Amino acid sequence: MESIKFRLATGETSYALYVDGEPVFAFNCYMNDLARSSTFNTVKNKASDLKTFFGYLDALNDPDAIAELNIGVEAGTPLLTEMILQFPHYLAKGEKAKKDSLAELATRTTYRKPTSTGTNQRIISTVRGFLIASAELQAELQSASELDLIDLSIAPEIMFSEPLFRQSMPLSQRKSLLKKSVIAGVCRHGARLSNPTILKSVRGAYTPAAEGSAIKKALPHSDAIAVLNATKTHRDRLYLSLLMGTGMREIEAANVLMQDIDVRNKTVKCVNPKSRPLAYGNSFELFSGQTIQDSAYKGRATDETLFVEPFRSIFFQTLRDYLVLERKPLGVGHKYLFVVLRKGEYLGRPLAMSSDKTRQYALKQCLKDVYGKRGLPTPRRLALHSLRHLYGVHCLNYLLVGFDDNEKPIYGLHESVVQRLMGHEDISSTRIYAVPDVTRVLDKVERALNYLQNEAIQQDQMLVLNNHFGADL
Repeated sequence: MESIKFRLATGETSYALYVDGEPVFAFNCYMNDLARSSTFNTVKNKASDLKTFFGYLDALNDPDAIAELNIGVEAGTPLLTEMILQFPHYLAKGEKAKKDSLAELATRTTYRKPTSTGTNQRIISTVRGFLIASAELQAELQSASELDLIDLSIAPEIMFSEPLFRQSMPLSQRKSLLKKSVIAGVCRHGARLSNPTILKSVRGAYTPAAEGSAIKKALPHSDAIAVLNATKTHRDRLYLSLLMGTGMREIEAANVLMQDIDVRNKTVKCVNPKSRPLAYGNSFELFSGQTIQDSAYKGRATDETLFVEPFRSIFFQTLRDYLVLERKPLGVGHKYLFVVLRKGEYLGRPLAMSSDKTRQYALKQCLKDVYGKRGLPTPRRLALHSLRHLYGVHCLNYLLVGFDDNEKPIYGLHESVVQRLMGHEDISSTRIYAVPDVTRVLDKVERALNYLQNEAIQQDQMLVLNNHFGADL
């Protein structure tokens, strides 16, 4: 199975799917229609969801293995219906699916891992939408077939007939016949198969990420300032310090407008573009189909951000130099804070319209420089999202929030506060930033020892450390 990304004549990005070298016409027509009316991210996500669905169908290509399962024999359910019935189990259970089931048979080929309920519900919703539309598509395809434009000679009923399971026919031919008949059946009977009694979510075997599992994904605190100092432009220093200091997702930061910045109070808002359509009034800002507007702000209940130090000071110290020396000379007419600085046709274009690879480039170069000077390889796991992890770990574990009755410092915001600041729908997404108590204490001790070794500690600071750790330093 092969998925191809391409551009329509109108400029929109679409996707096409091929199984055994032959196009899946229903999928391709559906995606092309979707691309003309939906944002790029919607098209991308739905293409991915449907690829998962067709990948599942494609994996059920062995008629002998299916025959051994006696699928639908007891209940009298048609094979195609059983395939659709088993798809939610394939998503939710993955390799843990019930033994001797179609879902388990498919995972032998795809090695699918269980995914979260939210992800599964989205995929099922996408598939249901496709199946409902497939009846209309099938009528259009039939017309095209009558004009000899495409071949619809394989009827879905063939999968219930004798040739499919006849041993005299070569297995390769029967496999090909099964694939074609399944896809034809899905397209023809989509409206019926989309019924919620057939295609519905099931409880999964998905296990959320363990508490503290995101710690290793975060940019180390010790690298943060070094990375900022390695930036080559004021824009890059500004962009990275914003991500480190507010925990915004990379596309959220790229979508910041000039009006979102309050220089007097040193705050930056994170506003969902869809909540202020009047702010998007020129050709650059009306880029439907170009960004990840639909999903980037998921779960975020507030525009406000908690901009932590020292990144807040670095951001506002850099802001003027960026605006005066880099952005203003370009004479851009849009309101986006971050613009493309590389010379060429995209010079001055909003950074939000650039590819993810383009936005990642500055950080990758900084990491290469920082780790190269240490004689170490650049960690592949680190990317812009690692700066969001850095923020989550810091706010939940190390941010000084006050002192107790004994004047001992209290570190870390409550998890519900961090959840709101980071826009997490589920508190379990926040808990992955929790540092175990022992690790946190050892980290504090290591920092204290580093202060001593560098002789950068004053007498009063030594007293505080002595009281805090309960031992003479």
